[in-house]
Amino acid sequence: MSVSSRYPLVGLDVGMVLVIGRFYAPDTVRDRVMALDTGSSLTVLTYRAVRELGLDPEHPLEYRQTFAWGGSRQAPILLVPRVRIFGQEIRNLEVACGDLPPELNIDGVLGLNFLRHFDLRINFREEYVEMQ
Repeated sequence: MSVSSRYPLVGLDVGMVLVIGRFYAPDTVRDRVMALDTGSSLTVLTYRAVRELGLDPEHPLEYRQTFAWGGSRQAPILLVPRVRIFGQEIRNLEVACGDLPPELNIDGVLGLNFLRHFDLRINFREEYVEMQ
């Protein structure tokens, strides 16, 4: 049985649940501010965040139809070798590249393709999140 830890909810004052994700690429590691979104099937990183990881959105695994704030479009899908959030890790996570509204000041959206591997509890009253 894995142990869970509580982490404070961050971002409620701006209407989001924000998390810091650590993304490991072959030659670099970067921390990224992500909006936790249980309504997003895929994790999304901005083009800037993808390029700073040393990944090339011009040479994706594939293009896939995605649906977001701006409607639907074909998005490049890349593979991030390792992602760690709240002490939990996934290897070879597919991420879509996409532009997000700049006023959000986030690097991406943490979607169900990461979250579905864990038990997730968000306690808004006590303002914490747990994942195991």
